[in-house]
Amino acid sequence: MKTLAIIAEYNPLHDGHRYHFQQSMDQSGASHSIILMSGNFVQRGEPAISDKFTRAAEAVRMGADLVLELPFIYAVNSADFFAEGAIRILNTSGVVDYLSFGSETADLENLSTSASRLLEPDHITQVRALMSQGLSYAGAVEQRLGQALRQPNDILAIQYLRALIRQHSPIRPMVIRRRGGYHNDSLATRFPSATAIRTAHRQGVLQDIEQPIFWEDLTDMIFARLLLHDISSIHGMREGIDDALKRAALHTNDLAELLEQCRTPRFSLARLRRLLIHSLMGYHSIDHSELQNTVYFRPLAFNTKGRQLLKKIKQQQPDRFIPTLSRYRGHDDIMRVLHFDIISSNLYYYLQQTGPEQARKAIYVK
Repeated sequence: MKTLAIIAEYNPLHDGHRYHFQQSMDQSGASHSIILMSGNFVQRGEPAISDKFTRAAEAVRMGADLVLELPFIYAVNSADFFAEGAIRILNTSGVVDYLSFGSETADLENLSTSASRLLEPDHITQVRALMSQGLSYAGAVEQRLGQALRQPNDILAIQYLRALIRQHSPIRPMVIRRRGGYHNDSLATRFPSATAIRTAHRQGVLQDIEQPIFWEDLTDMIFARLLLHDISSIHGMREGIDDALKRAALHTNDLAELLEQCRTPRFSLARLRRLLIHSLMGYHSIDHSELQNTVYFRPLAFNTKGRQLLKKIKQQQPDRFIPTLSRYRGHDDIMRVLHFDIISSNLYYYLQQTGPEQARKAIYVK
C-alpha cells in the first residue's frame, strides 16, 4: 500500500482540483489517497461556500479514498501554522507516503531551498528587523526570500516543505504545476478558480450549490461581538488592532468597510478576517499557545479503500481516532480543540438552518 495525501479546502472543488488529484495519483503510483480538508471555515478567514461533509463527499466521488478534517485551530490560521498543523496530523497518522501540493512555479528544488532558509538561525531576527520598518510578517518573509513568496500556492508549498523538514518527516513531497489563476474572476477558462466560482454564486450567475454561505452572512454576529465583548486577548490581537476594530464598528455597519478602515501593511484583509472569526469563536492567545501540538483524526467521508486507511490509523492511534463526536471522550487538549470545531460548525449550520454538528457522522460513499 502506498498512500498519497493532499491538504486542501475544496472551496468549492473544481476542475483544477480534479486535475491536481489525478496528476498526483498518476505520478506517485499511489494505491490509496487521503485528503486533509479544512472544515466549515477556511484559511482566508471566511465560511466555506458549502459545508464540510458535502465537500468531503464530493472529494470521494472525485476519486479520493478518505477525507479527514483539518481542525479549526489550524485551518483558520496563518500559512505557517496551517502547514505545521496539517503536516503534524499526516505524520502522526503513520500511513502517508507522499504529499502532493500545487505550485505556480512547480520548482521543488527552489521551493525546498526557500523552506530551508526559513529555518536558518537568523531568519526570525531578520524578519523582525524588516517588520520594524512597517512590513507585515508575510511581507517581511517575502522580501527576505525575494521572488519565492509572490504566489499563494508557492507560499503554502514552502510552508509545507518547512514543516516536513522541522518535523523530520519521512513523507516525500511532490509538486504539480497549478492550472489557472488563483485570483482570476473569469469563468471562461479551462480551469476557473475557486474565487471565480464563489463570486459567480454570490452574484447568482451560478446556482449549483445548495444553501451557499458567504462572509456577509456573519455581519450581525461579528458586529455584536465587537460591540459587546472584550477581544484584547483573542489570538493575533496586537499593536492596538482590537481597539481599531472596535472603533470602526461604532461608525459603520458594513463588514467590507470595517475591514478597509482597519487594513494596514501589517494587517491584511485575510488576517483581519481571521481575527474576526477568532473573536466570534472565542479563540484566545492562550488557546493557541497550549493547543498547537494537538492531533486527532476525524473522518468526514470515505469509501471502501478509505475504510482500510481508517483501520490502520485506528490501530496506530486509538486514543486520537474520533469516528463520532457523541461517543468520544478523550484527552483534555483534544476535547478543547474539538470544541472550536463544534461551535464553529454549529454556527455554520445555524446559518443553513440544518442539524447540529454533534449529530453528524462521516459519509460512506460507495
